[in-house]
Amino acid sequence: MRHYLAAILMSLTLAGCMSGENLPTSPRGHTGSVGPESIPAWYSKTPTFYAQFRSAVTVSRPSYTSGPFGLRRMSSTMILTSTGEPDHCSVYFCEGMVDPRDPCDPRWCLPPLWPWTPVLGKIEPQGFEFEVPVVQQLWSDTRIGYSHATETGCGPIGIAINGVALFDQHDAEGEDAATESVHFDTFNGHPTPDGIYHYHTNPIYLTVIGLPDGDPTADPARLVGVMLDGIPLYGPADCDGSTPVLERFFHGHYGPTPDDPSGRTWHYHVTLEAPYFVGRYKGKVLGKCLNTVGGLTTEISPNTPEDCDW
Repeated sequence: MRHYLAAILMSLTLAGCMSGENLPTSPRGHTGSVGPESIPAWYSKTPTFYAQFRSAVTVSRPSYTSGPFGLRRMSSTMILTSTGEPDHCSVYFCEGMVDPRDPCDPRWCLPPLWPWTPVLGKIEPQGFEFEVPVVQQLWSDTRIGYSHATETGCGPIGIAINGVALFDQHDAEGEDAATESVHFDTFNGHPTPDGIYHYHTNPIYLTVIGLPDGDPTADPARLVGVMLDGIPLYGPADCDGSTPVLERFFHGHYGPTPDDPSGRTWHYHVTLEAPYFVGRYKGKVLGKCLNTVGGLTTEISPNTPEDCDW
């Protein structure tokens, strides 16, 4: 009997060690520490919020063969691909000057300045491939956790459900991007000089109800996208319509969402003041964004604020 009890205690001790750095790892070496649970990333279920991404975004989770028995396991990362072009009208589909009486695009809507507005850039199709972790690995909401967290940099920090790149709160000069809102189109987006269309601030096409030419499914509590740390970004309201109470250091919290009413998913919220999406990543940034244009593939994110060149 003593041997039997000792065996049980030993098995429980070993099970208790299966957390943190002792977790099994995926082929990329990612562990699966998440909130109050610790599970291998390759074992976890695909988050339900990915079902909200639109047809403009191809969402996949690769599998691979592992071990002597050739078992199939799911990858610890999701792959999202997109051309980065918005599914709404924008003056930046145009070239040259825009005349409201002679729109250059059938999806056109009024530019922010008119009747004659110089278009500062043009939307060009991209070849985005976002790789984001499946399991959230979170820094604590403390000064120490914040000091370890990765800062956002230039280029995409996430992808919206309509395939548009999400940028942080800074413009090319490191200033608040809202100061250049005069150059935003009707739905708060604009392109970089090389044609990458993106949102810096509230993507109102997705979050504001009743806009002319707006999304008929717009909702301030809806999923907006996912960030490079694998954490979802929701609109500026909680499910009950109230303004979210966010953590002190990070731009999000635990709480019910349309995709997880249990409230067990930590998530970001869009806000109407800087940093708008994310100041620093709450999760460990195990993801990246590749962009293939003209047969040339470059890694354009993640990077640091010092890497800004647009």
